[in-house]
Parts: sequence; C-alpha cells; structure tokens
Amino acid sequence: MNIKCYFLFAVVLLFVACEKKDKNITSPPKQEVRDSSIYVCGYERNEQGKLVAKYWKDGVPVLLTDGKNNAQANSIFVDGKDVYVCGVEDSIASETLTFRNGRCWKNGVSIKFVDNSTSIIPEKIFVEGQDIYVGATETSVIPGAGANTAVKYWKNGVPFVVSGTASFFTSLYVSKSNVYVSGNVASGTQAAYWTNGNHFDLYRNIMYTTALDVFASPSGNVYVCGATANYWENFSRAVYWKDGVVNHLTDGPKSYQATSIAVFNDTVYTCGTEFGFGISLARYWKNNTQINLTDDSVSGTTSSIYVNKGIAYVAGTVGGTAVYWTDGKLTELTDGKRYATATGIFVTY
Repeated sequence: MNIKCYFLFAVVLLFVACEKKDKNITSPPKQEVRDSSIYVCGYERNEQGKLVAKYWKDGVPVLLTDGKNNAQANSIFVDGKDVYVCGVEDSIASETLTFRNGRCWKNGVSIKFVDNSTSIIPEKIFVEGQDIYVGATETSVIPGAGANTAVKYWKNGVPFVVSGTASFFTSLYVSKSNVYVSGNVASGTQAAYWTNGNHFDLYRNIMYTTALDVFASPSGNVYVCGATANYWENFSRAVYWKDGVVNHLTDGPKSYQATSIAVFNDTVYTCGTEFGFGISLARYWKNNTQINLTDDSVSGTTSSIYVNKGIAYVAGTVGGTAVYWTDGKLTELTDGKRYATATGIFVTY
C-alpha cells in the first residue's frame, strides 16, 4: 500500500463539576481532567536522503529510527498512556543486498513481535485489552514455484494464517475479541475480508476489486472500503461494502479509491483519493457526500481516517508535506523542505 503524512495540534477538554449552591450540601468532587490528543504516524526524508520512521503527538515529532537506513511507520494505536506503532526498517547485508525488517514500537522502543521479521511488512497494529494484534503480508519462497504471499496476523506473537496463497493483507480491526481482516486474493485482483478466519468474497461479477480497510461496528456490521473497476470502463469507483453489499461513493468519469473507513452513530466516514489528469486529490465522504480536502493546485492523498465524537480526522500528504485535516481544516506536520507522508492517525479523549 502506498502511505502518507501530517501535522498535529492539541485540544484540551476541561470538565469541572458544578458546585451546589446550598451550603448545607457537600459539593461533589471535581471531575478528572481528560486530555484529547492527536497522534499521527508516518515518515520523513532526512538530510542524508534516508526515510525516518516517526510519529507526532499534537504536532511534536517522536523519532522511531536513527535515520541510518530507510524506515517507515505504517499504523498507530494508543492504549491509555502507551503508544504502539508498526512499520518496517531496512538493514544492509552487503553492498548489493538489503533486507526489509518488520518492526513494532511501544512508546518509541522497538519490541519483538515475531522471531523472523525479514519477510514481513506490518501494515496494521491494534490493541484490545491485554492483547496486541499485528497484521501483515508474509512473503515466502516455495522451491520450484517462486515467491508466495500470505495474509497473516499475530496475536501477542502467535501467528494466524488467514489466507495462504497469492493473497495480500491490507488492514485489521478487533471488536469484542472478534478479528476482522481485509485483503486481496487472486494475486491482488479480488477484494475479500475475513471474520475470525471465515472468508467472504467482495468481487462478485466485477473484473477488478480491491479492499483497503476494514471496520466493525459495535452491533457487528462489517464495513470494508476500496475500489472497483470493470473491463469496459476506463475509471475506478471508490466504494465501501456493508456486510458484503456494495455502496458506490463515485461513478466516474475520473478514477477514485477509498483508502480508510470509520463509522460513528451509523454515519459512515470514508477517505480516499481522486486521480485527476496528472494530479491526485485528497477527498473524504460523510455517508455519500463528498468533501474536497485539496484542489487541483497541489497534489494530495489520504491514508487514514479516525472519527472522534462525530469529528473526522484524516491523515495524508499534500505536496510532499505530512498533514492531517480536522473536519476539513488542514494542519501541517512538516515544513515541506523534504518529502514526508502521514500514514495513520489516532485520537484519544
């Protein structure tokens, strides 16, 4: 998957218990002050030309790698005071051989999630209770048959194979210990999702489909977003599926894809990208209403959406600068001097 970046700001919500006017009645204690913070992960090129994995908390960067080798952060999740990030970091074996190593970080410190991470690129991290889930595509070499890709996830380091042949992982969501995974099968040409390992096709009589993100509502409805295309058309549609039923967000003549999805109070929020004539444009949708995040004066893409109390936060990239939007209002995370992108976003409250 392609990935993207942002800048962050802080919003502080102060709740103070109202004091009783009657002096004979003991005033209730003040409620605990709770902070709302915006976390965005991604990567930025340094002066040496290397990509540095990092995340921003309310706009303040936290470096995850030292910048000696290329690295990127792909997904972020915050659980209480703990910040979890997954991604990849290169290691140089020789002048002609470079390994890509899957990485996970907790509060900025690398943590082990699998014995051998050289064939794994983690794309999604999720925490529920005491359990840490990491999803990835795993590449293996089959003697006489070449390379094979499989959809897998790890729960506290224990691997689970979701789809074992010519398939690609894109996202993961966990609700009430149920594990929902999105991905693409048939060498990446057909969208699918899995609920606790049970496979559901999404391509049904369409030439090409791709699934890029998955979300499950508290009631158990499963939402998957992505794109579809037919062989007789020269454009792709941004779509989402609810329990396998497709909903078109666009219908040509330009091409679109939906990259991330979230649901709040039965309202469906989806972000994505419009592919114009030599330029990409950042978009998001509230149900089926499109909101333009960039215009055709600069290229922009989106990577992740998070909804907090009906406010939509979208991470992405504008003109090589890592950014995020709050209900459409732009915040830059980097100064634009060197390429950067935001790939994931999480909001605490």
